[in-house]
Amino acid sequence: MLSGSLSGNLSTGSAASDYVLLFARTWTERLADELPAAISASTRLVEDDRAFGRMEDWSPSEDAVALSFRRMWAANASVVWTGYQAQRWLRRLARELGEEPPEEVPSLKSLRDALEHLDSALFDDTGTAVTDPIDRRQTGLKRIGGLSVQSWNPGGPLFALVDVDALRLLSRELSDRLKGLLDDMAEDYVVQAEIDRMRGK
Repeated sequence: MLSGSLSGNLSTGSAASDYVLLFARTWTERLADELPAAISASTRLVEDDRAFGRMEDWSPSEDAVALSFRRMWAANASVVWTGYQAQRWLRRLARELGEEPPEEVPSLKSLRDALEHLDSALFDDTGTAVTDPIDRRQTGLKRIGGLSVQSWNPGGPLFALVDVDALRLLSRELSDRLKGLLDDMAEDYVVQAEIDRMRGK
């Protein structure tokens, strides 16, 4: 049967907190994997686009550049969603521990909301997604004032909105917090095991 336990017998002492720890750890690990992959996909697109522009025998085809763009776009959208989940679970973990929740990454929620309902957006001739006045679900898109589908730059913010360094910091903060918490739990477990052994339990 599935339990919230992360490390065998280690537990926070509360089933609810164990599940919070489980999901916080899950999204932290996923963000740590996805962020470098998204940056790599953005860098690859820049390289492919530059090589395509040279029109040499070795240059990628237009279809290859289009594929590179789609891979970059999907990787960046996935990082936004994963980063948003990691942020939510970091804040929930802080509440479980009675700590002050950390600041949210600026624009991350709005961008995540915009991407969630992008399928109901309107697109203009420049490739910018804008809100459909009759669709009330597009609050995120309205908050960011439209989303440029062509927006990409490996050295800049995701979708020209979310600072990549802020996501790196979020990933590191959550990873460090979890490591410290798991270390504390392991130490408590060892101490309790030794107490139980001395008591003959």
